[in-house]
Amino acid sequence: MLVAEQLYPGYSPLHSYISDLGALEAPTSLLFNSSVVLLGLLGMASAFLLRHELGRLGALVLAVAAAGAVGVGIFPEDYGLPHDVSALITFLLGAVAVIIMGIRREVCISPWAWQWGRFLWRLWLYSCLESRRLLASAAWRGL
Repeated sequence: MLVAEQLYPGYSPLHSYISDLGALEAPTSLLFNSSVVLLGLLGMASAFLLRHELGRLGALVLAVAAAGAVGVGIFPEDYGLPHDVSALITFLLGAVAVIIMGIRREVCISPWAWQWGRFLWRLWLYSCLESRRLLASAAWRGL
């Protein structure tokens, strides 16, 4: 990832999407996409090797998140919906897998952390809904 960021002219983690590194016309597409596929394959292997530690549900969630990473590498952002669905699966289920790991290890989550998490979840949901509204509005106006 860091190598691809350095090799991509003008790429900025603050102003660019990470998926831009794997776009079909990007100079780093082969490096980025192959590394994301490798990440997914290693994630699936990890889910299998850690299945006793994670339990069935945790291993399954981790494996599906890893499969989503493979999808991100196979379908760069130029493919649209297949890439978006793969990325959503990866990020969402990756986070769920970490939560399951914490629960399985009986990690205590403080009430403050729960409240902060609820706030961030609502903020994320609102931003998703607002961005969809703005995109629909722009499309309606022909922008």
